Amino acid sequence: MDTQSLQYLEISDCPQLSSLPDNMYTQSLQSLKISNCPQLSSLPDNMDTKSLQYLYISHCPQLSSLPDNMDTQSLQSLRISYCPQLSSLPDNMDTKSLQSLNISDCQQLSSLPDNMDTKSLQSLNISDCQQLSSLPDNMDTKSLQSLYISDCPQLSSLPDNMDTQSLQSLYISDCPQLSSLPDNMDTQSLQSLDISDCPQLSSLPDNMDTQSLQSLDIFECPQLSSLPDNMDTKSLQSLRIFNCPQLSSLPDNMDTQSLQSLDIFECPQLSSLPDNMDTKSLQSLRIFNCPQLSSLPDNMDTQSLQSLGITDCPQLSSLPDNMDTQSLQSLYIRYCPILRQRYNKRTGPDWGKIAHIPHCEIDLIDHYEEDEDSEEDEDGQEQKDEVED
Repeated sequence: MDTQSLQYLEISDCPQLSSLPDNMYTQSLQSLKISNCPQLSSLPDNMDTKSLQYLYISHCPQLSSLPDNMDTQSLQSLRISYCPQLSSLPDNMDTKSLQSLNISDCQQLSSLPDNMDTKSLQSLNISDCQQLSSLPDNMDTKSLQSLYISDCPQLSSLPDNMDTQSLQSLYISDCPQLSSLPDNMDTQSLQSLDISDCPQLSSLPDNMDTQSLQSLDIFECPQLSSLPDNMDTKSLQSLRIFNCPQLSSLPDNMDTQSLQSLDIFECPQLSSLPDNMDTKSLQSLRIFNCPQLSSLPDNMDTQSLQSLGITDCPQLSSLPDNMDTQSLQSLYIRYCPILRQRYNKRTGPDWGKIAHIPHCEIDLIDHYEEDEDSEEDEDGQEQKDEVED
C-alpha cells in the first residue's frame, strides 16, 4: 500500500484490527481519525506525524498510550474519547501548535503532562476523567478562550497562576471536590460562566473581574451562600440560579441594567430581591420554590417585562404595583395561596391590576379560556330558552 501522498486517513468500525503497519509512510498525513476499533492497543512507535494537524481517537478500549516519540509539532487539534485504558499523554509531546484539546471518558487518565506547551491552546475540554486530580501548575493558558470541565470527581482545584486573560467561556460541572476558583483568576474577558453540581463550592472569588460577563448560570451548589458584593454585572444579560439552598440574597449593589432574563429556582433561604435592582431591560422573570420570598421590589421597573412566572412561593403576598405595563404578555402564578387570593378573577381585590395581560394563568386555570367557556354556556342557555319559547 503506497501511502506517501496520504493526507487523510480514517479507520472506523474494524473490530479485528489490532495494529497499524510499522512501516506505514505517513509524512504527508495531516488528519488521522480512528474510531470503534476495540482490539487496537497502540499506534506505531516510528509513525511519522510531523505534518499531522488533526488527531481523533474514539472508542478504542484497549489503547493504553500514544507513542512517546510521536512528532506533534504541527498538531492543532487533539481529541480522545472513550479510551478507558489510556492513563497518560506522552511527557515530551510537542503541543506548541495545539489549539484545541478535548479528552472525554478516559477513566484512567490521572494527569496532563507537566511540561505541556499550551501557549496556542484556545479550547480545553475535559469530561468524565474519573482519576484526573489536577491540571498542570505551569500550564500556559494566556490564549485560552474556552474551558470546559465536567465529571472529574477527583479534581479539587484549578492552578492558582492560571492565566485566563483571554478566557471567554468557563463551564465547570460535576466536580464534587472542587471547593473554590483561583482568587487571582483574570476574568476580564469572561462572557459566560456556568457552574453546576459542585457541592463543595462555597463562594466565587471576591475580586473576580466580571465586567464582560453576559451569562451566569449556577446550578446545584448547596454550599454557595452568596455572590461577591462587588461583582461587576453591568453587561450581564442572563442570570440563572437553581437549587442553591444556602443562598439567602443577591448583592444589594448588583448592577442589572442589561439584565434581560432572571431565573431563580429552589433557593429556600432567599427572602427578597434587592430593592434598588435595575430591571428596565428585564424581559423574563421566573421564580420557583422560594418559600421564604415575601416580596418583590415595590419600585421594580416592568416596562420591558414580557413574561412573569411565580411558582411555589407561599409567603409572597403581592406583585409590583406598576404591573400595568403593556409589554407583559404572559403571567402565571402557581401554588402561591396569598397571590391566588389577591389576584383571582372572581374574588380577588387586585384582579384589575393584571386584567389587561393577554395570557394570565393562576393555579393552572386560564382565566380567558374560562371566560370563553362561560360565554359559550350563556349562548347555549339563550338558544335553549328560545327553543323552549
